[in-house]
Amino acid sequence: DLINDGKLNIKSDISKGIKAMGNIFINGGDVDVNTKDECIESKATITINDGNINVTSTGDDAINAGGGLGARMMKNVKDGNEHQIIINGGNLVADSKGDGLDSNGNLFFYGGNVLVKGPTSGGDGALDSGSALKYYGGNLMALGSVGMVECPESENGSVLNISLDEIQEVATSVAIMDSSNNTIYSTVSEKEFQSVIFASDKLKVGEEYSLYLNGKKTVSLKAVTGVAQYGNAHGIRDAENKRDMLGDRGDKKFNEKIEITTK
Repeated sequence: DLINDGKLNIKSDISKGIKAMGNIFINGGDVDVNTKDECIESKATITINDGNINVTSTGDDAINAGGGLGARMMKNVKDGNEHQIIINGGNLVADSKGDGLDSNGNLFFYGGNVLVKGPTSGGDGALDSGSALKYYGGNLMALGSVGMVECPESENGSVLNISLDEIQEVATSVAIMDSSNNTIYSTVSEKEFQSVIFASDKLKVGEEYSLYLNGKKTVSLKAVTGVAQYGNAHGIRDAENKRDMLGDRGDKKFNEKIEITTK
């Protein structure tokens, strides 16, 4: 399936939004999907190159590559390249009751602006991958519960992975600020949340950044190459544990991934 331009608006109280057995490419346009089940689902790869995409699932994952839990439980995923979500650009807002972005294989961030309004339940996560989960560029903010936290790895940038001590209320203002009190990113939550994952090209390794909630400094972290972490989520699935479970499926190299992301 290919979306290059125009406006697409889908709403359903009983089914999925955009579904394909093969690859889905979104290269532009305005895409709004509000459904009970998955908003965008592919049995292969979903690639977002550009466009304005707003997806809300009131009962399941916002975006899913691989067909959901059943395929993973049956061990149909042979390696991470079989099912992928790849974000190269555009503006994506994903709101979900289940997982925000759920790939049975790889989940890659190369660019664009991504806001995930993830689940409040402990059995789901804002980000969920069955293989490699990598950040290379762009702006990523993922808010959600702490029960099944997954955080992207970064080989040359920095990711802030914050598990807060308490659940935050609806309509909490969220801001990432640098040491000079410049705002790097800000939003207002539409749900309760306890996990904050943030990554941006604006983060500079070695510099200190703070999370402000409702105008109050809550957490300060120094950006490092890779992941700077605060707090401990009991359900957290870190990269090392994932590699133990998945073997070499979690270690695909950059040049293997980029072949299918050519614009």
